[in-house]
Amino acid sequence: MRFIISDIICLFKKMYRYFYWNFKGIRVSFLSDISINAQIKKGCTFTGMSQVSGFAEIGEFCYGYNINIHQAKIGNYCSIGGNVKFILVVN
Repeated sequence: MRFIISDIICLFKKMYRYFYWNFKGIRVSFLSDISINAQIKKGCTFTGMSQVSGFAEIGEFCYGYNINIHQAKIGNYCSIGGNVKFILVVN
């Protein structure tokens, strides 16, 4: 029973992020996991199973499919290739 409740809570969080970004003018597919803390400008589109962490900064009108962005800054009007990962590791 505890696992079912946990799964339902995760589903509601995912739905919240989906509606949050789509109401802000950023197209996000339901399978994408885009952090609420990410700094994303208007007109961006993320499809497939894209992931963007809260440390990412993404400019206007960027788009990508199945991308993974963690701790990166991306400018305006960027097309990000499929299955690309942007990860900055700092010691």
